[in-house]
Amino acid sequence: MQLGPSAAGPVEITDAASMRAFSRERRARNQKVAFVPTMGSLHEGHLSLVRHAKDRAQIVVVSIYVNPTQFAPTEDFEEYPRQNKEDLRKLKEEGGVSAVFMPKNLYAPRNNRDSGTESSESEAEAEDDDTAAASTSDHQTWVSACKLERPLCGKTRPKFFRGVATVVCKLFNIVEPDVALFGEKDYQQLRVIQTMARELDFAVEVVGCPIFRVADGLAMSSRNALLAEGERKKALGISEALSKAAAAVEGLNEGDEVGAHVLCNLVRSTVEKYGGRVDYVDMVDERTLRRVKTVRKAKRSLIAVAAFYRSKHEGQEVRLIDNKVLGGEGSPGEARALKRKVRNLERELRARDHLERENAELRAKLNRMSRPFGFEGMHKYQAARKSIPVKTEISAEKNTAAARNSGFWTVARPSEGTHVGRRMRVLYDQPRQWFTCEVIKESPQGVLTVRYDADGVEDEIDMNKPDFKSTCKFL
Repeated sequence: MQLGPSAAGPVEITDAASMRAFSRERRARNQKVAFVPTMGSLHEGHLSLVRHAKDRAQIVVVSIYVNPTQFAPTEDFEEYPRQNKEDLRKLKEEGGVSAVFMPKNLYAPRNNRDSGTESSESEAEAEDDDTAAASTSDHQTWVSACKLERPLCGKTRPKFFRGVATVVCKLFNIVEPDVALFGEKDYQQLRVIQTMARELDFAVEVVGCPIFRVADGLAMSSRNALLAEGERKKALGISEALSKAAAAVEGLNEGDEVGAHVLCNLVRSTVEKYGGRVDYVDMVDERTLRRVKTVRKAKRSLIAVAAFYRSKHEGQEVRLIDNKVLGGEGSPGEARALKRKVRNLERELRARDHLERENAELRAKLNRMSRPFGFEGMHKYQAARKSIPVKTEISAEKNTAAARNSGFWTVARPSEGTHVGRRMRVLYDQPRQWFTCEVIKESPQGVLTVRYDADGVEDEIDMNKPDFKSTCKFL
């Protein structure tokens, strides 16, 4: 069975048991599994998450599932773009994705075989439920991060994050990843999932990745495809408004502060000026999502906005969200990415120092082992026997064999300068190709210094290695 990414494209899995078996088999072979959950209609923002995943694990799993419990009856569940074939094509072109999990339904189907009383209770619960799945699901168990769900999007979508947390909990239990990656555009969703994973003891590292924006600043979203003609230009008001707020904070002097309401009003007026209908604008603490009253240049705060625009579907609206960290430097994801890059660089530098020290120690040891022997204290006949001259590689081999049989000492290599000036070919593995070079120096220990014709680079070749004759040919 293919254990890593296949040239034929990712494995398509539709049932939970097969997905769980797939992950467990890979993890049993000490392969790390990274998970990117999506609702399909993949764009560059999703693919950027896949690239982050490939940097963190050998196995990358992407899920495509339009979660009905994230949609209220008045929202665009039926109109939400679904294009699985196109999504699979994009993932295959991107490469590095091992499996795509595409379940048909993650919620238990409604079962009306129970008693009439229970059926009536279910119908009453369905009437109270305000999700798109109310009439098609008997699901009774929900996951909720209460405090983090209330602000921002939770004000107008009270059960949205319950649906998000529940479906991600299900996916974590099915995929069993080591790390899961989410975009910071849905920042409140990211904090809900991070809190859920920590408090429910999931062995999953939940990582936030920076918002992916197109050249004009608009945050990438699958809902962008639902915008009516001309509405995309209006939606640019969101990123423009956030940039104005960031510039205002950047212009503060150290120690100065500005009221959060001032920045929120600035963002609101800019979005409305461009033609958006604002749902909310709020300034919160980036960790707790609690509202803050003032913003300082040195302290990080998060300004978040949601706005409605006209949909290409008659009578519908498209709700877009965006956010920006004010104060400090960069987003939380950018800070984590920078820390990771610094750690990797430090690790590489330490490894290089270690290799240089090890190389110097081994060369010093080789020089000590290769010291010319002396004849002091030997009988003259014994000394003569140990001085068998060596002029060629063939005679060196014969000398070694003879010495092994007779107990004589051996002269390890030909005398210095035997091969200087000679030309040779060297076989490389990556790519597998012969390269022509010239011997410019030879040590008594049989190490040749060569200069390659192709680029003039100098390198050392040890004639004592077992594969010397198969990979190096004198011309």
